[in-house]
Order: sequence, then structure tokens, then C-alpha cells
Amino acid sequence: MRRARRTARAARRAGVLRVAGALAATLAAAALLAGCGVGVDAAPHVVNSKDVPFTLLSQAPPTTGVPSTGHFVTLFLAGASRLVATNRKLATPVSIGKVLRALGDGPTSAQAAAGLQSPLSIAAPLSVYRASGRRVTVDMSASFTRLTEQDQVVAMAQLVYTLALFPEIRSVFVRIDGRPARVPTDKGTLSAGPLHRRDYVALAPL
Repeated sequence: MRRARRTARAARRAGVLRVAGALAATLAAAALLAGCGVGVDAAPHVVNSKDVPFTLLSQAPPTTGVPSTGHFVTLFLAGASRLVATNRKLATPVSIGKVLRALGDGPTSAQAAAGLQSPLSIAAPLSVYRASGRRVTVDMSASFTRLTEQDQVVAMAQLVYTLALFPEIRSVFVRIDGRPARVPTDKGTLSAGPLHRRDYVALAPL
């Protein structure tokens, strides 16, 4: 009987020791986490961005909206007597080729309703034949030759003024169906290029 009591007391003592050991391990783990700056909150709260490591902020994915990939560019269309600057949103990255295609598309329905026109669109498709240094050569269809002389002047003014907005372009040359072409200026002369805005100052936008 005495031996049984001693055995029971020893078992209870061992159980207490095991519980105490587990509690000590838990407390030690909590202390270690506290030392590392990680804590347990009773309730969620807002964390100031200044308290968040920069790497976590920079790697966090956006949660609202999708950044736009479009970019507004200026296209010159024909008004009553002069060119009119209009805005058109193009997909990024913007290139000379995309701007030429937009010019070939002509005015939007709203712009057409406002009286804007685009003789240059008759010569579509427009494409970059060659870009070298500060000059660009644009190829267009033979439909350009069916325009009246005045519309040809307006079309060239549209082309030159629009491309001149690219800082890397200083002069424009034209080819029609791949062949070098002489086109009219506002001075009543034909030019094989280089073409500049000063060749179409009579149509310069106000």
C-alpha cells in the first residue's frame, strides 16, 4: 500500500514537472518573439506606413485600380483655315508608327461633327519608311495624288506639324508607294524635302 502511494505521488510530481516545462518553453518562445519585434495584438489596428519596412511597402501589390497604359498625343487636323491641335490617346509605348496610323484614321466622330477634317487620311496607310538621325521618311499610298493641290498642302502640314512634336525629329521626307516624291508647300513650290514647319506657316495653328 505504501509503495502504491509513493508511486502515485511520483507520477503526480512528474506530471507537474512536465506542465512546468511546457509553460517555461512557451514563455521562452514568447520572449524570443518579443525580442524580434513580433507581437500578438488583441485586436487588429492600422499600422503607420513609417513603421513598415521599405521592402514590404515596395513589394506589396496594388489593391485598387489598374494603371493606365495609354498616353495622350497631339494630332493636327484641318480646321476652317488653319491646323487645329487635337488630343488622341494611344497605347504605350508611343511610337512614330502609331502616331502615323492615328493620323491615317482621321478625326473622331466628335471632331468631325465639330468641322475638323483630315485630307492626310486619304493617303493612308501611312508608315515609317526610314528613320535616320534627326530625319524621318514617311511612305504613303498613291491616293495622295488624287487630292487637290490645296488639300495636298494641308495634308503635308498635318504630317510635318504632328511629327515635329517628336523631339528627335527635325525634318520630314515623303515617299509615295515607296518612291521619293516632291510635295507642295504653302509657297506654291514643290519640295523633295527636307520638310519643316516653316514650309507651312500659313497653316500654323493659332
